[in-house]
Amino acid sequence: MKLKLTWSLFIILAGSLFFSAQVDAKSTTYYAKPDTYLYAKQSKSSTKLTTLKQNQKFTTTSKASATYYKVKIGTKTGYIPKSKALKKKTWYYYADQANLYGYAKRSFQATSTRLTNKKGTLFTSNETPKATKNISSAQNLIPITYKGKKYYVPFMYLNIGKTEKQLRSYFTNIHKGKDYAFQGSYFDTYTFYDAKRAKTMQNYIERKGFVKASPTLSFFNPYTYTYKFEQFGSYKYYTLKVNKK
Repeated sequence: MKLKLTWSLFIILAGSLFFSAQVDAKSTTYYAKPDTYLYAKQSKSSTKLTTLKQNQKFTTTSKASATYYKVKIGTKTGYIPKSKALKKKTWYYYADQANLYGYAKRSFQATSTRLTNKKGTLFTSNETPKATKNISSAQNLIPITYKGKKYYVPFMYLNIGKTEKQLRSYFTNIHKGKDYAFQGSYFDTYTFYDAKRAKTMQNYIERKGFVKASPTLSFFNPYTYTYKFEQFGSYKYYTLKVNKK
């Protein structure tokens, strides 16, 4: 009788410890950097199970110090390198000019500071890009971090040139037949005659951090794009208008 009772207590105790361990497993949220892959094993040479969009959120119970984080994306479970994980959503901008003015608040009337940046200096921003109708709107002041401080800088003084080059190169590799691209001063337009190739391009630009915006807005911030389908008789067009600067 005592043996049965002892065994029962052991099972209960073991079960409670297992449950406690499950509850104590802390989940941490991260956001993906550009071109982040979910690998089948803890190695970049292993099979790529899927691709994440830039800033796509994922959670893991792996320790923060781990080299790879175990993650489940949809129905697939694999590993993401720690080097590809960010604590906050992040976009990357480059200074078009040296010594830009940075505003203390999102207002052109706010106190401004002359930054000591060089042309081409990398800025980071944790705010999701939004398209706007008015180019003079304070919404076109982008919050950036420079030397550990936050400033608001007009988007027309920033550029995403490196990303633009990557998009153009990618388009060249996937276009066929009558597909074409137009390079403008403030945006590039990619027109496809095949929905699959258009979707491939859309997936790629989202891997680079672009955010879909309403096609009715006339002005824009970098990292926003529109996707439009049109049909004229038997001709179908799939157009992506990708903002830049």
